[in-house]
Amino acid sequence: MRRVDELLAGDDRRLLFTHYPPTHATMGGEKEAWRSQLGSKSMEQVVLRRRPDLVVHGHIHKGVPFAELRGGRATLDDFGGDRKAIPVYNVAFPVTKRVTMIEV
Repeated sequence: MRRVDELLAGDDRRLLFTHYPPTHATMGGEKEAWRSQLGSKSMEQVVLRRRPDLVVHGHIHKGVPFAELRGGRATLDDFGGDRKAIPVYNVAFPVTKRVTMIEV
């Protein structure tokens, strides 16, 4: 996680592409027993802290194609600046049934 955290640092345009989902938000109908092995709460915290412009992942075949991460307001820093939602796309073909095109 530390390396991803370092790579996402900065204020410029940042996109995160991963194979496994960095969150449980797009897990949808995946088996409950698999959730701890598929989504990542620690990676979700990195995403919420670094706030990339876009997150794209695959692998979750019974999930949902789109979710938004908003995050809470746990520290004083969380109340400052732009806190728009972070779009998360699950582009796994079994979910979308098509090639996914995302305009950035």
